[in-house]
Amino acid sequence: MVIKNDRSSDGAKQAAAEAARQRAAEQARAAAARAAKAAAAAAAAAKSKPSQKFKADEMSSGRGGALRRDSVSRLGSSGLAAANVMAPLRMTGARLKATTFSTRNGPLESRNQNQFVPDDVLKSGDPAKVRQFITDSNTAAYKPEIDAANAKIDEVQKKIDAIAAEPSDMVNRMRINALTTEKAGLVTERDALVSKRDTQTSDAIANFDKHLAEAQAADPKADQATLVAEAGAKYNDYVFYHSSEGEKIPEPTTLYATGTGDGWKIEPNDISQGGLGDCYLLAAMASLAQEHPEQIEKMIKDNGDGTYTVTFHREVPDESVLGKLFNRTKDETFEITVDLTVPSSVNGNTPAHAEVGDTDGKTNATEVWPLVLEKAYAQMKQSYGAMDGGVPGDALYTLTGSKAPRTDTSSVSADQIAQYDEDGRAMVVDTCGADEKALATYGLVGGHAYSVKGIKTDADGKQYVLLYNPWGVGNEPKPIPIEEAAKLIPNFYVN
Repeated sequence: MVIKNDRSSDGAKQAAAEAARQRAAEQARAAAARAAKAAAAAAAAAKSKPSQKFKADEMSSGRGGALRRDSVSRLGSSGLAAANVMAPLRMTGARLKATTFSTRNGPLESRNQNQFVPDDVLKSGDPAKVRQFITDSNTAAYKPEIDAANAKIDEVQKKIDAIAAEPSDMVNRMRINALTTEKAGLVTERDALVSKRDTQTSDAIANFDKHLAEAQAADPKADQATLVAEAGAKYNDYVFYHSSEGEKIPEPTTLYATGTGDGWKIEPNDISQGGLGDCYLLAAMASLAQEHPEQIEKMIKDNGDGTYTVTFHREVPDESVLGKLFNRTKDETFEITVDLTVPSSVNGNTPAHAEVGDTDGKTNATEVWPLVLEKAYAQMKQSYGAMDGGVPGDALYTLTGSKAPRTDTSSVSADQIAQYDEDGRAMVVDTCGADEKALATYGLVGGHAYSVKGIKTDADGKQYVLLYNPWGVGNEPKPIPIEEAAKLIPNFYVN
């Protein structure tokens, strides 16, 4: 059973597309404002300082600083491949949780104008139509800003023409020289936007063509429509999870920090899920943080150079004589080294990756252990996109080396859950298969995973299951009556 994040529902694609349109409009307004400002400056300078050389406004192609959350960027020095794998299931009935991620460097701005290829284009089975859509959508995305740049150029040229029609004296010649310099700067800015658009378009088409070639190589007998649909789906994941360059969590950072009200430097409330569909992993991390925070501390090694080495577990064939005879497997540990170059936001509001945790009161450093574990898991899966949807039991095994098969919650009593908690065993549940209306009564959502905090018994002896939502503090569901648990959280995992 594959579980997806409720913060990356089918509506995420539409939200991302709408965000791109909004960004284009904002860019157009900003460009118009820059044009008006430049025109006013030119007029003032022409009156007061005829010899002044006008400078073009700074280009905004690098806007947003070192960290921006758009679609997912490349994964930095860790070597994680940019190629993506389409998740096998996209849960419905989910919602994007619109939390604005900001840092001391301020809110971050988009750099990726690529658009999702719609189903009707993919279903055409014509790769030329997909390429044309990519070209047209990028052209449309950049058009407002390029048009605004051209308008600024035309405005300056009109001033030059008007002055040229006047008597040619020293002042007018100096004014024309200044405006000509300004125009040259504006042309450079406009041409850079055009170059950026064209480069992004060619890179996007190359990505689609790569996936198409891979699909053809994998199944030479497949019909064209199937191949185009497969390649297009992977390209859409590329758009969703990758932007043009890696973006790094700003310094200062620290692996662990003790926040207000924390009893330990590693707590479940350090975890706050982003737009990526990995609730199954973050719920497992939250449960481990509650039961065995020391295991997380042992799992991550700070290399002191901006990278971290994470130790995970995997199941491999047992090559011993008896292992081969009985087809056994065994546990094996392996290491993955990552840095803090992470995915950017998928819709301008919700970070694709897990958010930073607490802030250290002494150093003002932000806590990053959840991001480190998440990125290591993504590298294990070959991309962030490939981990978009998964099984809590698999995540628990990767983190701990202890298997956690799915169990029907109906077979687990309140006393058993309390005992598991007492024994320090990590527990995760999910709502796959539960009735949406019934879930809403308790603040639960469908297709989502939660860590189990324990059992609460009220004054009347009634017992409730307490859950932690990996969306973060403030999103916890209501206590679940034990008699309702089988219906609301039907799938139970304990390692």
